[in-house]
Formats: sequence, C-alpha cells, structure tokens
Amino acid sequence: MLVGLYILTPVLRKFVERAEDDEVRFVLNSLFIVAFLIPTVNKLFNLQITTFYLGERIFSYTFYFLIGYYIGNKHFKNYKYIYILGIIGFFGFLLLCILNYKFDIDKGNLNVFTCLYSILIFSLFSSGKLKIPMNGITKNISKYSFGIYIMHVFWLNLLYKGLHIYPNRFPIFCGEFGFWIIDLILSFVSAFIIAKIPIIKKLFV
Repeated sequence: MLVGLYILTPVLRKFVERAEDDEVRFVLNSLFIVAFLIPTVNKLFNLQITTFYLGERIFSYTFYFLIGYYIGNKHFKNYKYIYILGIIGFFGFLLLCILNYKFDIDKGNLNVFTCLYSILIFSLFSSGKLKIPMNGITKNISKYSFGIYIMHVFWLNLLYKGLHIYPNRFPIFCGEFGFWIIDLILSFVSAFIIAKIPIIKKLFV
C-alpha cells in the first residue's frame, strides 16, 4: 500500500495544490464515509450498505495520506471537532475491545473509531499541543521510525498468522498495550539491524 501511495503522490499533490478547500473537504468526507463509516456500520448492525464496490482499503489509506497533509499544513481551522470526534473514537474503540466477543470488527487502522482517535493524536502532535520529552530512547525511535513503520506489519503477521497469538486472548489493557510494546521493540531492533547494511542504510535512516 505504501508503494501504491507513492505512485499516486504526484496526482494527489496536483489535486491538493489546485483544489479549493471545499473540494478537498468533500473528497475527505467521501473517503471517510466509504472507507470507514459504512464498513463499520455494516459490521455493527449486520447490514449490507454498499460501498459502491470501490474497495475500502485503498481509499482508507488514501484518506490517511490526505488528512495528514491537510492537518499538517494547517488547513484545518476548527480543531474542536477533531477533539470531540477523537474522544468519541477512543471510547468507541475501547468499547469494541470490551465487546470483542460480540462484534467481529477489525480493530486496526481500518475501523471508524481508530480513524477518529488517530486523527486526534496526529493533530495534537502536529499542532505542538502534545510533545514527547526528548531523550536517548525517543531520539532513537525517531531516527529509525521509517524502518519501524516498515517492519511492524511483519511482526504482527508473524504473531497473528504464524504463532496464532491475538490481543483479545488477554485482558483488554494487557493485550492491546502488550502487543503494542512487543511490536515496537521487535520493529525497532529489526530496523536498527537493517540500517547497518550499507546498501539500504539511507532508506531506513
């Protein structure tokens, strides 16, 4: 998906450079509805609302790509809506984890609640309202962040599909938080080792 987004980047760049704010917001709202809202509502209420056969995954990642640009470049004027929706998203996600036995919903980055609170977190960091103290650990995580991003799915797939270990087999906070810590550590170590290879060092650091 990352490669696909890089291929689309020139087209998306031309779009955001020439489009009016209203047009960008219309596209973002449409992507959000098709890629996140409708699929989540379908799962929650066992409905079959069509997503027009467009495919949620490519539109969800395109949405994240565009919303990151839109917020990061200070195009978003009213942050109170982001805060309200982000809080709803966080508690909605928490409720999904608690009711996991009832709702078979992807709790990764493709459900509506994760989308909302991830936008909130990104907004807080990009606006400078939330900062992480800089020390040796955070500097190294920052230095190898791209490599961590590349490797994190590999380790999650190994845990899920290879070892058949899932967060919902543990108490809610232990499972979700524990998997996050384990995945971060494994991804960091992998990125650190790969970055020592001269040929690809510039790609990872």
